[in-house]
Amino acid sequence: IDKVQLAGEGPRVGEIHEFNNGPALVIDIKDMAEQDYHAAVLLSPSENLEKITSTLVLGSVPLIDMAGVFEPSGDVPILLPESDLPLPEKLPMISVLPSGVSHAVTSIVQTLAGKHEWRSVTAMAVKGVSDKGTRQAMDELFDQTRAILGFKEVETVEFEKQIAFNSFHIDEIGSSKAALRESMRMITGNSKLNVHVDSLWGSFFVGVIGTIWLESTENIELDSIESLFSATSGFQILESKTAVLDVVGSDEI
Repeated sequence: IDKVQLAGEGPRVGEIHEFNNGPALVIDIKDMAEQDYHAAVLLSPSENLEKITSTLVLGSVPLIDMAGVFEPSGDVPILLPESDLPLPEKLPMISVLPSGVSHAVTSIVQTLAGKHEWRSVTAMAVKGVSDKGTRQAMDELFDQTRAILGFKEVETVEFEKQIAFNSFHIDEIGSSKAALRESMRMITGNSKLNVHVDSLWGSFFVGVIGTIWLESTENIELDSIESLFSATSGFQILESKTAVLDVVGSDEI
């Protein structure tokens, strides 16, 4: 990728980010030029989704959905890293790319999909505030932390409860959870697969901490699971005694 154009809404307009060691200004979505893009990536839900999609359709540009706005289906396929699943020869207008805990769960189930038949998939994730998709969420955690340390009143705007030094359940089901359920069923080929997803907002800025339980219809040898992951790019097999902090900065993805 040599060139990007960033577009956003509300307070995000005017932000300056860095790309290829140079500045990249966030313009208003309404000012997006109808030019020859190779692809567009949707990073967070948008109120002007109709404007975005109509602009892209005019330019025949595929939209990669990383915000979980579109549910996977026969018309909206899932793009998986290191995937052996058949993909269309030409990328359709909209494709879902898993992100956050969805990426981890999808990659794990896809790696094991051809070897075992699954009865249920359960995922539990604690999400950093960056997963909210807004700069305001990052700022709110920072401001709350500063307020608590300064014995001042804590304000909540983006989150319904205080998030600094805390974590709380995300009540809404949300499109991302629905998309994850559908992607699991498509990958395993089991339309009746029991998929349960639960999430917490965590008191940290960036990242996702998650646990995944897989229940198969038959017993599975641990050695076979380890050999499958060891042969797949992007996974690291660690001894149970390894600390989480030992992994930081060493993940290939």
